[in-house]
Amino acid sequence: MKKNENVLLKNNDIKFNEMLSFGEGFEFVINCFLHAKKVAIGNVKIYHYRVDNENSVMTKFSRKLVTGSIDSQKSILNMINCLDVHSKIK
Repeated sequence: MKKNENVLLKNNDIKFNEMLSFGEGFEFVINCFLHAKKVAIGNVKIYHYRVDNENSVMTKFSRKLVTGSIDSQKSILNMINCLDVHSKIK
């Protein structure tokens, strides 16, 4: 992790939400986007998600998976509502 990325996380107390069983990575990324001064988009893959783990939530369907997804989306909506994102989104 680069120094500037670490500062973003520390200054804004951005962490993975351990209360979520699903979508915690997506929530983390959205939280970073909301606090970043700049976000760059490119065509180089820098993230690889593994789905070959039999015990992973992503490989099995369950009620917990669905409710976890809803909890993640509620958490993201709460973050957006708590920030003045309208001034950041152009």
